[in-house]
Amino acid sequence: MKNIAIISNNLQLGGVQKSLINLLREINGIYNIDLYLADDDNEYRPFVPNGVNVYRLEYPFRLFGISHNKAKQEGFWIWFQSLIYRGITKIFGKKYIVPFIVKKTNWNGNKYDVAISYVHDGGDKSFYGGCNEFVLKKVCADKKISFMHGDFEKCGSDTPYNRKILKGFDNIVCVSKYCAERMKKVFPEAYEKIDYVGNMINYNELKVNAYDRPVIYDTGVINLVTVARLSKEKGLTRFMSAIRHMLDAGYKVVWHIIGEGAYRKEVEEKINEYHLRDNVILHGAKVNPYRYLVNADLFVLPSYEEAEGMVMKEALTLGLPVLATDTGATKDIVDERYGIVCDNTDAALEKSLYKILSSDKILEVMKKALSETYRPENSSNLERLINIIEAEVDTRKA
Repeated sequence: MKNIAIISNNLQLGGVQKSLINLLREINGIYNIDLYLADDDNEYRPFVPNGVNVYRLEYPFRLFGISHNKAKQEGFWIWFQSLIYRGITKIFGKKYIVPFIVKKTNWNGNKYDVAISYVHDGGDKSFYGGCNEFVLKKVCADKKISFMHGDFEKCGSDTPYNRKILKGFDNIVCVSKYCAERMKKVFPEAYEKIDYVGNMINYNELKVNAYDRPVIYDTGVINLVTVARLSKEKGLTRFMSAIRHMLDAGYKVVWHIIGEGAYRKEVEEKINEYHLRDNVILHGAKVNPYRYLVNADLFVLPSYEEAEGMVMKEALTLGLPVLATDTGATKDIVDERYGIVCDNTDAALEKSLYKILSSDKILEVMKKALSETYRPENSSNLERLINIIEAEVDTRKA
């Protein structure tokens, strides 16, 4: 049985972290797994399966896993380091800071068959990531794999520094076929290293959680639900005008948003601007967001960009139709029988919402199709990942 090291930032509430938990559950028992985290005191920590060994990476690498506020709670010197490192990164870029932090962080020296960096690097002036360089420079392993959770070009990862680091990996795994194809086009030097493995989902647990005290909504309105980080790329503020126009046209709509993030202030300002305090409800981050989905009428994801959109698969599994913008990968998930994928414009979103609200049957038809024909699968993704892990290292890709 092969020994695998997985390096990640933390297990906070979020799509990347949840996908890591799901992946661990699928490969636990197939491989011996050591999970190394910059911060191991987070909401998803209790969900790491038994048998996976969890270790915390120490300072200064720990700063990649905690917020500046959490660093302050851990003492003045930690807060001061965080302030300095973030400031230098913002002014000069991370090419000086990341190598320094990696070099100064102790490593236990264990040898592995495979080492996986599970968090991709952000832009040059973003104090985020570090896992790629840590795996490349610190971890001793026969094979090294880097996961890419976004569109390489659109999410800001396409920089000379990141390209240089990624070239050192044996495999680069994107989380959707669309993102892999996009990355191959803009990063042809790594063409043969790039592959994809879709995010895996624990469907049995998903359904158990969904029916654990499911939220009961007012049946006199159309209840929309979004589960997403409050960030600019999720497009939450762009959908407010559509909600306002539907209300003005006489449709009864309430939009429930489950998630938290740095963009909360902007979202709240837009809610106030359109006078939507009674119709757009911010529920905050939830360990179990699925109880909000099962009795809703429609799942909405108005993103400007989306690598895969695991939460759309989860919504469809629970029988909830989806309205989403076309981000490339979206059409691979949402069949026209189960939802609408519209052009990535504000006007198209509003037009699609109007189409749904003005029809007496469309949501009923979609829900019926989901219950009769939607069959989620994990097996092909697990098989793809195992093939990548087991394949011999191709020295021609180095």
